[in-house]
Amino acid sequence: MMGDPPKMLTHDRRPSQHAEIILKTEELTKRFDSFTAVDHLSIEIYHGDVYGLLGPNGSGKTTTIRMLLGLIHPTSGQVTTLGYDMGDEKQRYQALHHVGAIVEQPVFYPFLTGRENLRGIAIFGCMPDNQVTHERIEEVLELVDLATRANESYSKYSLGMKQRLALAATLVHYPQLIILDEPTNGLDPAGVVEIRELIGRLSQQGITILLSSHQLHEIQQVCSRVAIIKRGKLLVQGSVQDLLSEQQCILLGFSNPATLQRAELVLHTQPEEALNWMRRARIVDAPMNTSWTPPGGQVLEVEATMEQAEAVNAFLGARGIYATEIRRRETSLEQYFLELTATPLHTVPLA
Repeated sequence: MMGDPPKMLTHDRRPSQHAEIILKTEELTKRFDSFTAVDHLSIEIYHGDVYGLLGPNGSGKTTTIRMLLGLIHPTSGQVTTLGYDMGDEKQRYQALHHVGAIVEQPVFYPFLTGRENLRGIAIFGCMPDNQVTHERIEEVLELVDLATRANESYSKYSLGMKQRLALAATLVHYPQLIILDEPTNGLDPAGVVEIRELIGRLSQQGITILLSSHQLHEIQQVCSRVAIIKRGKLLVQGSVQDLLSEQQCILLGFSNPATLQRAELVLHTQPEEALNWMRRARIVDAPMNTSWTPPGGQVLEVEATMEQAEAVNAFLGARGIYATEIRRRETSLEQYFLELTATPLHTVPLA
């Protein structure tokens, strides 16, 4: 009950029961000798998702992406992309015609222009060297904001421009799904914003996007759904909005540290009838961005919505305990991620 770690959920609130599944893994597992990099991973990505694959270093994100693209074979389990079984060579070939990806730093010819590099990629990808292909190249150059720089050599591009050209290369053949592994790695803040805005534009065009990133602030701004994995296991999957709403808390500040301690004790020992919906109350350090820091620098964090704050306040007031300040704790995806991945793995998912 109280003081428990964040719940590790494996349920997912889906966009719609009729939503089209673009990519699905079932019990996907990859072992390297005795080491299990990905452990029975089951995720679903729907049409139109901007889907974030998150996890600490070494959690299996890149191994998962390599299996999704057929670059390495799973030990067991299945990947289905656009209805094709990626374990079947012919079906995998058909699926990858509709998938664009950036897994490592892409390589271009440094002395060719951006436009010439894209033309070469189109031809090597078996697109005809005709007016339709040329128009498509101009279209994607415009989409990634490189149309005015298309005649400059690649060697003169900034890192952000090179990353946008890489995204343009994934778009030339009209993909339905784009997979991006750490697309903002090494970029300065301006470059990160450029990629974020570009991902938003691609999503608006109906392209489904799977991305792995350590930039959790950026993930929260661009992703509609996420999966968080740790040591190859799925901890949680769902919409960003739903996951963060499940972590709603209120913070109560007290003018006397002794009152703070008493409030925590009362909430731990006497809430069964009046506050039977409450799962957690604990003393935590006051947030850095709060306008008032109580004596001792700590506040009482209660897992409750602002609508339930009145009940908590009345419960404490009836026992002669009065908070000086009550406010909502704003939960970010980064905070949620850190709390979730810091806890031990459970063999039995909690509902």
